[in-house]
Amino acid sequence: MLLLLLCAALGLHAQTVVVVDEETGAPLEGVTIGRPGSTATVYTDARGRAELPIYSGVDSLHFQLLGYETGVFSPSMLADRLYRVPLRMRAISLGEYVVSANRWEQERERVPDQITVMRPRDVAFQNPGTAADLLQQSGEVFMQKSQLGGGSPMLRGFAANRVLIVVDGVRMNNAIYRAGNLQNVIGVDANALERAEVVHGPGAMTYGSDAIGGVMDFHLLGPRFSRDSSLLAGGSAMLRYASAANEIGTHLDFNLGGSKLAFLGSASFTRFDDLRMGSNGPDDYLRPWYVETINGVDSQVVNTDPELQVGSGYDNMQFMGKLAWRPTDRLQVGANVYYSTTSDVPRYDRLIELRNGAPRSAEWYYGPQEWLMTSLQLHHEAERGPWSTMRFSLAFQDYTESRNDRGFGSSRLRTQTEHVTGIWANLDLEKDLGARPSCCTGPRSCPMTWGPKVFGWTRRAVRWRSSTRAIRTVPPGAPCPFTPA
Repeated sequence: MLLLLLCAALGLHAQTVVVVDEETGAPLEGVTIGRPGSTATVYTDARGRAELPIYSGVDSLHFQLLGYETGVFSPSMLADRLYRVPLRMRAISLGEYVVSANRWEQERERVPDQITVMRPRDVAFQNPGTAADLLQQSGEVFMQKSQLGGGSPMLRGFAANRVLIVVDGVRMNNAIYRAGNLQNVIGVDANALERAEVVHGPGAMTYGSDAIGGVMDFHLLGPRFSRDSSLLAGGSAMLRYASAANEIGTHLDFNLGGSKLAFLGSASFTRFDDLRMGSNGPDDYLRPWYVETINGVDSQVVNTDPELQVGSGYDNMQFMGKLAWRPTDRLQVGANVYYSTTSDVPRYDRLIELRNGAPRSAEWYYGPQEWLMTSLQLHHEAERGPWSTMRFSLAFQDYTESRNDRGFGSSRLRTQTEHVTGIWANLDLEKDLGARPSCCTGPRSCPMTWGPKVFGWTRRAVRWRSSTRAIRTVPPGAPCPFTPA
């Protein structure tokens, strides 16, 4: 009806306009387009496109989107720009929402924790090689790297199994997350990132003991539905080269979406060659020699280029597929598959150690770090009933990784292989009681199999919200602070 009113006011012929981000050129969805003083508006689709009538008798049109400055363009200005409208992001974006602090969408200014948010524009600007590089380049996360294929995040001095990694609402931490430094975060595809939030503060009450140091919550790209009966097709591709490690990286994602069914596929592959050091800096990591096995005998070979860290390269691959079904506007069902793996990852700091003037290790590497996850997710919004919003996730994960080392001159290769499978379930319910307080709670279960079976069940804390938007957290077992009328 609004579109018909705008057509009647401006003419009967349509003109396609495309609205994009001024900096990145990415199409903007949901931009409101209208003329001043009129309630007749149209909205851009996932391609950033909208059909507008011929502008007879109209002085200007306003283009508005939350987080962007309002664009005002006359018909002649639109024609001069070939109907491609750039919008500039506001320096200070108000009304931003975060979900990582309490697992519920909240206004950022009402969350007491310090939260770092990273978006696709940050990925495009920083151009990281891995998710570990993305976190490090944010300037808010310290990253420990003993080798090129490393990346162990540290938050508030905590690392490894004291910081939690979450992907699309599912926790990655498991029984093989040891106290020592880990590099599992490189299994997350930074090029398929839709949003990442880092909570700099304890989240043990919400997420469990793994979140003592903080939480890294990654939200990857999701399927997009068409606004009408047409097929929404789109995607992106990336080719990256970095000279420091002679690195070549590729990424491809595509989306096919109808009004009820949508699919998104993503794939990334990165090959890192041996890393080259800078000329200015400490000599601790120089590579004046390396070990090579010649005719079955370990030999210490002189490196003619000590700044080249021979034996530090590896490969990294990530794949993802998401299928979403939306039978109604209030119910969405999703089935997701994630898989990532690496080649052998040499541990460079061990390969340069000496013992009695001879190399300590002939080989020291991490075996392929394989991670497979499948998940089923339901999201439902109800006007009445026991909940207003329900989110349910059921996931299966399979991890395999190993550590391998062989001493110099030894024929014995020592291997420690770790394999763990886990089933993870989470149910979040929110009930909006209108002027009265609302209550949010939900159980989660995470049974894992690793050697002997270990089972765990943790009830999350209850969070309630009053009509004044004040938020309190009640520990498990404590009485509810209100009695509904």
